This record gives sequence, C-alpha cells and structure tokens, in this order.
Amino acid sequence: ANASNSSCCIVDDDLVTIGFADTTYNKSEEAGHVSVTVSVLSGELARPVIVLLNTIDGTTTSSDPQDYVDSFTVVLIFDSNTTSQEVEITIIDDDIVEALETFTATLSTSDDAVLIFPNNTIIVIRGGEENDKVVIGFDPTNVTVNEADGFLLQAVVRMSGTLERAVVVTITTQPDTAKQPEDYIGGSLDLTFYPDNITIIVNVTIVNDDLLEDTERFFCILTTMDSAVILNPNISTAYITEDPNDQATIGFMPTVYFVDEFMPMVTVSVAILSGKLGRDVPLLIETDEDTAHASGGSGSGSGDFSGKEETLLFMEGGPMILNFTIRIINDIKLESDESFVTSLGLLPMENIPGLTISPDESDINIRDDDTVVIGFEQDMYTVNEADGSVTVAVVVVNGILRREVIVDFTTQDNTALSSSDYTMTTQTLTFDRNNNRFEVTISLTNDDINEAVETFIAR
Repeated sequence: ANASNSSCCIVDDDLVTIGFADTTYNKSEEAGHVSVTVSVLSGELARPVIVLLNTIDGTTTSSDPQDYVDSFTVVLIFDSNTTSQEVEITIIDDDIVEALETFTATLSTSDDAVLIFPNNTIIVIRGGEENDKVVIGFDPTNVTVNEADGFLLQAVVRMSGTLERAVVVTITTQPDTAKQPEDYIGGSLDLTFYPDNITIIVNVTIVNDDLLEDTERFFCILTTMDSAVILNPNISTAYITEDPNDQATIGFMPTVYFVDEFMPMVTVSVAILSGKLGRDVPLLIETDEDTAHASGGSGSGSGDFSGKEETLLFMEGGPMILNFTIRIINDIKLESDESFVTSLGLLPMENIPGLTISPDESDINIRDDDTVVIGFEQDMYTVNEADGSVTVAVVVVNGILRREVIVDFTTQDNTALSSSDYTMTTQTLTFDRNNNRFEVTISLTNDDINEAVETFIAR
C-alpha cells in the first residue's frame, strides 16, 4: 500500500553571537556602580536563549576588604524582542588609597546555537579622587640639635588614612640662617610610604665647625605629585645650637697707648685674639675719665679728650681688627701726663655664649707738650743799703700751670759780697695753679764804709 503522508525534520544550523558591548569599563569607585552591556552582536533570534553572567576577582575582591558586590550568577534571557541588556554591578566606595584595581565579568551558555564573544570584559576601578586620601606631615615641626651631635633626625609621619599602594613624598631642605653646605648637608630625597609604613626617619648631616655662631635654622619642606596625599604640616624648622667648644676672644691690642697732646687723635685697636666668627658680634666701646678729663665731663674747662661711645661690629668673614678713634684736646696748660681708659663690653641685653672679652680695658696716656716761662718780675732792682733789705718777685711770665713746678732761688756775689754787703739767700719756690708769684726778701748790710755802687745777682 502506498502512504498518503510523510514527516520531514529541519535541523536549524543558524548561530547567534552574544557578547559584551565593550571589553573594558573604567569607573571611579565614587560612582557606586558600573553598568556592563550584553548584546546580540550578530544573528537573529526566533526563540529565547539563556546566557549566564558571573564576576571573577582580579586585583579587586568581593570579600573582605570588599571592593565590589559579587552579583553571583545573573541569568540573561534574550529573544526577538530583547537583544541588549545592562547589568549593574555595585562598587564599594571606601576611603583607602588604592592603585587601579580590576575584576572580570564573564558570560557563558549551554545553548549550542549561541556563540559567546567577547565572553569577558575587564572592569577597572579607580580610587576615589575626593575621599581616598592620606595625610602625611612632619611630627614634630620643630627640631633642635646641637652642632656637636653631627646629625639631625626628622620624622615624617602618615597622620591618617589607609594605604593599599605606595605613595611618594619628597623632602627638601631650604636654608635660612643656617647655610648649606657650611652648616648642614642638604638636598632633596624621595620618601616612599608603603602600606605598612607609618613613620620614616630622615637623617640630615650637621656640620660641626669651629666658628662662634648664634643658633641657626633651616627648613624641611614636603612636596608630592600624588593627588591622594595631603601634606600637613608640610614645613618643619630645624634649629642648630652652638657647640660649647666653639670659643672666641675679642679684646684690646695693645692695652696701653701713649699719645702726645699735640696729636689730633689717638687710635685704639680691638682685635679677634682667638677663635673664628660665624656670626656678627656687636660690641660697645666707650671712654672713661681717669686723671684726664673728657670735654664736658667732670673736669673744668675744655677737657683733655672728647669722650665718646660707639658700637663696633665684627662681621662674619670681616676684618680681624677694628679701630676706634678718640680726639685729643691740645691746650696751652702745663700739666702732668694724664690718662683715661677705654672699656669694651657687650651691648645691653646682649648675650653671646662662647665669647670672652679680654682684655676689656686699655689705658691711654697723654704726654703734655706745654711750657711755662718763670722769671723775675723785674730784671733790675736798685736799693739803698740803709733800707736794710730788698724784695724781688719771681712770677709765671707766660703760660698756664696745672701742675707743680719747683724753682730754686739763690743769690750770687758780684761786686757786692755776701760776707759783708748782703745775706746769702737760698729758697725753693713751688709754683702750681694757685701760686703763680713769690716774693723773696734779701737782707742788706748797712756799713759805714764809703763804697761805690755794688751789685749781686739773684737767680
């Protein structure tokens, strides 16, 4: 018998391609999620197909510490009306400073008519630009070291924040009153903070010289190119105190001066006698009266010198000797040699450890160049022997006396003899500022001899 009907089976050999629309996604963790797109990339669907989406940890993890939320298996159903779907994966926004991190989303299916390609996409998570920060700074911000210690330790500390990657900060020294390389060995140094680093100690070499110096300072400054790093505090001040062994002596050289009164001035020298200066040293020099009086000072008249005070400034690297000039007053008074003193000391409220001022005084001796003329008030006296005596006056003829002058008075025979005509007379006359005239009386012998005019000499 012949069959009137027959069945025919048509096997579908068509394929559709389903895959990720992009093979990479880049998202900041601050966005909170990333959406990946899965699409039918080729072919047409006349029936539903099932595709599974899973996530796989990379450098990010879905466990502790959690960087994203594992979606486990997401079932995606595609048909003629559904050819593209978005899957949202939650990203954890933490406050950890991290490197770029990745995880993978993958597609799979058991349907032989479906080709999965591309079957993977890489999700890159950027750290939060606003919230993921670490604070790094100096602690302490003031460090003091003695020059003799030879080094200074400066601590740089991660003050707050969590690291999952390395960050780099740069420490740089900056001179102030302390100079480089005279006082310290400076420069720049990169400091790398790894996740387990809290404190990094920086060793700065301090130069121990033999100069007498004041306390000096330089600065340490932090900089960085990393936007995840906040520098605070970013400046530290380093103080270098003086080595107690650094000493210097400044004093008069010489300590005794002689000057003639006719000289217009005397120059006194002050010198660095030992040690070296690494700082400016101001000193006060002034005159003090002794037997010589300053003009306008305790003595009367115009004085013997012009009193003054002045600041001498010994500068770092400057002259070793400084001079101080004092005006000498040349009068016409016959005086003893006189002297005054110059003294050297620190300015008021000044304190310079390590500095010795010695010798701190010098004596200035003024040699008098004046003369006086002492003589007889008259160059001839005439007297009758019957008068019984003659008085002669000895006076300061010219000049001014300001000291004692001793003059010896005596008589000398000429035609008149001391044995018969007058009495030999010898006397010491002491002239000073209050005694400028003396009278000396010489006794005469009144005899009965008829004689010619006779003379004797007083000198």
